[in-house]
Amino acid sequence: MDQVTRQLEHWQSVHAEQLRTGAAKAVGPDTVSVGDQVKISGTWRLVTRVNAKSVTVATETGFGRAPWHQVNEHRPGSSGEKS
Repeated sequence: MDQVTRQLEHWQSVHAEQLRTGAAKAVGPDTVSVGDQVKISGTWRLVTRVNAKSVTVATETGFGRAPWHQVNEHRPGSSGEKS
């Protein structure tokens, strides 16, 4: 258990440094809004709903939901503002 805890702390510090330097961007409910686009599995999707644990997007057949860890990139909507 101690080894797993140390590994988690290490990767959390690596991620924090990436966020600080701009090498990575935070993508989640605090940065994504309805009307934005997110990239999931290589495909850009329009965001229709934002939840704490997942995002709902428009698909070819309706709507789909993905947990935040599956979102690879984010583009703000046309207004460019977080609502």
